[in-house]
Amino acid sequence: AEKDARLKLITTGDVGAIDTYLADELQKRTEMMRRDNETKLQAVQRQYEEAQKQIESLTTQSKQYVLDTQIRQAASKYVQPEMLDYVTRMGREQFVIEDGGLVIRDKDGRLRMGRDGISAMTPDEWILSMRDDIPYIFQPSVGGGATQNQTKGKGGVRYKEDLASPAAKAKFIGEHGMD
Repeated sequence: AEKDARLKLITTGDVGAIDTYLADELQKRTEMMRRDNETKLQAVQRQYEEAQKQIESLTTQSKQYVLDTQIRQAASKYVQPEMLDYVTRMGREQFVIEDGGLVIRDKDGRLRMGRDGISAMTPDEWILSMRDDIPYIFQPSVGGGATQNQTKGKGGVRYKEDLASPAAKAKFIGEHGMD
């Protein structure tokens, strides 16, 4: 039917009607192409937004991994192994990654400086700065005449209370003498 309408217009020779018909056809086809392209563009935009979300998520995960790794490496030099997770969590609240490195800022947003007063505080310096406030997280000293608990779960004497019974006192004096 549409073909017949076109042929009829051509055979009549009415140039104005043919122009109108062609303009209408061009408008219809252009509109169809526009709608099709709009649909494709929306699909591409959705894919782009999803990709951006994935990139942000992976970037965040990557930064978290770098931060955790650097804090954990520093902490493993000073902190008891069972306290590594605790110190790592604390470090997440303190450090951020800026310009590819870890920095720590005070509550006013100012960069906390390291011992040299020039560069930013390092994870090592941060960990050592906690020694006075939370000494129980640190590994016990073993050098310079310091003694470490050698009982290793064998029920040995660690505290004065362990010698509370006369039998325990006698055993201790027998093994170690009065001094």
